[in-house]
Amino acid sequence: MLYDNYFEEMEGIFKHLDLQKKGMINKEELMEAVRKLRDGSIAELHEMRVPEADDLEIILAEKGSVLNYDEFLTAIYKCTLDNYGE
Repeated sequence: MLYDNYFEEMEGIFKHLDLQKKGMINKEELMEAVRKLRDGSIAELHEMRVPEADDLEIILAEKGSVLNYDEFLTAIYKCTLDNYGE
């Protein structure tokens, strides 16, 4: 129950980036979106839910140029863990 809003937000981001509606998103477009959300005027709203682009890049380094929803969600979730990078 605690993650209901989180998953709704992440699904919204994925759907927004899935321009071709094929269930796949471009990794570079995701990185650009994360940077915009973190650096823009709405950054305060997403600070705890949207990871730093650098952290996400590390997790996605071995992935191809496109991600499916499960890969996207797993990467985003890993970045939000309190002990990530320790």
